[in-house]
Amino acid sequence: MPNDTAIDVSETVAAPTERRPRGARKGRLKAQADELRLVKEERDSLTQQVAELTQRMGGCEDDRLRLLAEMDNMRKRIQRRLEEDRWSLIADISRPLLDVADNLERAAHQAGEGAGAHQATLEGLRMVHSQLLAVLARYGVAPIDAVGSAFDFNVHEAIAHVRSEGRPDNEVVSEVARGYLLNGRLLRPSKVVVARGSDPTGA
Repeated sequence: MPNDTAIDVSETVAAPTERRPRGARKGRLKAQADELRLVKEERDSLTQQVAELTQRMGGCEDDRLRLLAEMDNMRKRIQRRLEEDRWSLIADISRPLLDVADNLERAAHQAGEGAGAHQATLEGLRMVHSQLLAVLARYGVAPIDAVGSAFDFNVHEAIAHVRSEGRPDNEVVSEVARGYLLNGRLLRPSKVVVARGSDPTGA
């Protein structure tokens, strides 16, 4: 019986040692579960931070595009303002010079019609007139070709109507004062005489 007792004691002592590995595994599993939970929480936190940063970046991009659009609009407004100021400046200078051009043209015409007109004087007047028009042309001033064209109230100013056989109504017959454009915009209208035609009711 002593041998049986020894065996029973050893089995009794060994029983607790067999339960320790299971407890250790449970501890490790719990630790791993806690670690996994922490990783998931950190992942969720990082995901939320990424979403917030993405949203903020989208807002920044919208602000950037809006600022670029505002800067482009401002640049266009400044450009239009500069062009308008430049046009006004050239117009203010050109209008008095156009009166000089008119007087030179009239003087040349009258000198050509006068009896015994000096050819040199006539040519000189014409040369000065051409030079003046050439200077104006450098700044975008161009004459309007009115005679022979249909009357256009946008660029013509009718000062008289005349009966004119063989001409259609509202055709420009003659030009009293030449009109001019400045960079495609009306600087001064042409003062013209317009054909009424042979029909009294065709005005």
